[in-house]
Amino acid sequence: MLIIYQLVDNGAGPELHIRDAFAGSRVLVTGASGFLGTALVCKILTSLPDVAEILLVVRTKPGAPAADRVQRRVLGSNAFERLRESSDWESLAAKVTTLDGDLREDRLGLSDDDFARLTGIDYVIHSAATVAFDAPVDEAFETNLVGPQRLLDTLEAAGAHPKRIVHVSTAYVAGLVKGHVPEAPWMDTPGRPRLDWQAELASARTTRSTVEADSRTPERAKEFEKKARSEIGPAGAPAIAHRSEQLRRDFVSDRLIEMGRGRAQSLGWPDAYSFTKALAEMAVSSYRDRFPITILRPSIIESALREPFPGWVRGFRMADPIILAYGRGALSEFPGIPDAVVDVVPVDQVVNGILAAAAVEPAERVIHVTTGARTPMLYRDLVLHVHDYFHEHPYLDEDGQPILPEMWTFPGRRSVERKLRLATKGLNLAKRVLDHAPRGKFDARADRVDELLGEVDQADTYAKLYGGYAESEAVFDDERIRVLHDALDETEREMFPIAESIDWRAYLHDLHLPEITRRRGTVRRRSRPSPKSEVKTGAQNAIAVFDLEGTILGTNVVDSYLWLRLAASPRHEWSKRVLDLARGVPSMLAAERRDRGEFLRKFYRRYDGAPVDEMFELGAEAFSELILPRSFPAGLRRVREHRAAGHRVVFLTGALDFTIASLAPLADIVACARLRTEGGRYTGELEEVPYAGDARASYLRRLAKELGADLSQSYAYGDAISDLPMLEAVGHPVAVNPDPRLRRIARDRRWPMERWSPSEGTSRFTTPEKAFT
Repeated sequence: MLIIYQLVDNGAGPELHIRDAFAGSRVLVTGASGFLGTALVCKILTSLPDVAEILLVVRTKPGAPAADRVQRRVLGSNAFERLRESSDWESLAAKVTTLDGDLREDRLGLSDDDFARLTGIDYVIHSAATVAFDAPVDEAFETNLVGPQRLLDTLEAAGAHPKRIVHVSTAYVAGLVKGHVPEAPWMDTPGRPRLDWQAELASARTTRSTVEADSRTPERAKEFEKKARSEIGPAGAPAIAHRSEQLRRDFVSDRLIEMGRGRAQSLGWPDAYSFTKALAEMAVSSYRDRFPITILRPSIIESALREPFPGWVRGFRMADPIILAYGRGALSEFPGIPDAVVDVVPVDQVVNGILAAAAVEPAERVIHVTTGARTPMLYRDLVLHVHDYFHEHPYLDEDGQPILPEMWTFPGRRSVERKLRLATKGLNLAKRVLDHAPRGKFDARADRVDELLGEVDQADTYAKLYGGYAESEAVFDDERIRVLHDALDETEREMFPIAESIDWRAYLHDLHLPEITRRRGTVRRRSRPSPKSEVKTGAQNAIAVFDLEGTILGTNVVDSYLWLRLAASPRHEWSKRVLDLARGVPSMLAAERRDRGEFLRKFYRRYDGAPVDEMFELGAEAFSELILPRSFPAGLRRVREHRAAGHRVVFLTGALDFTIASLAPLADIVACARLRTEGGRYTGELEEVPYAGDARASYLRRLAKELGADLSQSYAYGDAISDLPMLEAVGHPVAVNPDPRLRRIARDRRWPMERWSPSEGTSRFTTPEKAFT
């Protein structure tokens, strides 16, 4: 580094020639399928055409071989559009070689042939990393800390002697410090804890087994089961077990994330990402006696200033989710220090910094590629620029009105966290109340509560992930990158700009914000409209299964029972019958919330002693007077559509046979509840397990096997959470008038939802025209 300074200071002229350094060289790149890596490969092919070969270490994923990933995610990305149109594209693309490798495996999991290719490598650029700030601690350690060691060990085993290895780290290895951060090993900073990276790694590797064991204790199992029952209890035991296991896995992941964040913050880093990158610098430094290594530390990498084209970005970077949430009115406040520097650097400046760091002789130890010391952007200025942009180019709400977000007041993190806790508590209470409210009338309110809960949870997540960065008071020295810039000749300064001043308002308004908002659309909807449900022709081996009550019919088993009870009683006893039924409502509701089958068994005991013939006779009258008028015309039309399409129509219901017998001609198969009889009277006991919860899915699978039907091509219509197993069993589930719990699942899974209702003017309940005399 001092040689460069001396050359420049002594007026010896430019001494750094990037193109000459890379001419005829073989370059190994990790992380090529990522944002930075893709930009790097594109720049090498664009500006260093004399490079002999670029070897990309990319791992195979299920259904995506490494070579296919390179063709699709790297060379096939929009970053290469201009190159693909050039006449020499084929010769340039031929310089790229894919090595199917994995940084999580010894020797990178390379084949013998690929391993042999490492001999004779001239430059190594390691940019692969787990960049998620909320990665589980063991995964962050394996990729960010162990990955670079495996790479270096593999190079050594292959007998490689590269001229330079550039290890891409992050400026935030400095941690939560204030003031200027030097371009030096963070371990040498006075006051920093003396850490043993090997001990930290060993501890991280034991955390998963510890947390997994904790998640399987009886106490945890009861906790997960209780929550699963509260969410989908009536769906049945298999569904509860499946949800319990999902909750257990979520617990493990969340716990590992919290353990990583907690350990990092206790030592002065904002998260496991910056912590593991800091430890990686310690580990990599131990290889300096074997390899010429430069550690390059970019800050927050965002959209390109120039190349591959102005505004180019892949995915959503660190600040983008916060910006988008703010623009959509979903983030009214966020913690941060208004006069703190938000250090953002365009991706192309980082790429050029990597190439300059690789080419300079002798190797620099640490180089910052940052902007905060040169052209600082304060947090308050960032918010102002974003605020002004969304007032000039606002999102529109569902009514077409502009959303004009307010300026943040920069509250402290504790204030924001307190508000979020209170909001979460209040909204969860409202959610529990609305989950038991009558269907239809409060659906819009329930959806709004769900949306607000999502926004609050999102704000809480963002505050945990990014709050530390918004409150960072570090300013990163970038003297070395400026010296490298001065060491370039005029031509290469233009080709490889690495220390440009940036007009942040223009950068945000003209490049970055238009790109990220364009990909997210312009209309903010409180809830995404569900897909339309359509009956597709051509699938002759499909079945269409319909729940009846609440799906095709606007009545339920209680309505039918009450009508039949009144019809069999003198008019002067009607009030007594209604009161008798009302007294049992609390226990019936509790039973239904636990298990639909339990509710049906309990309720149908009321038919004990009822004459069979009389029930069928009254059932026909009840269908004519009560059930048919309360049927849903749209539902009956959908039944006819399926029959016209050649699908077998199945009515699958927990209703009793004598209450829906008149509806049977509309279906090919009717599966319903039947009561046992003795001496011409019902006993109040069911003949078989009621069709509720997972019993419906079991019946469907058995029926499909008998009929040779394809459930993946079949349809199911249901209205309650107890219908969930049935809906999950088919390829085309449709939620009709769903209860709050089913509606929430259908919305999350993007299932079609229908709102079917009786003909206008139909009363909720009709008493029998003739009373018993």
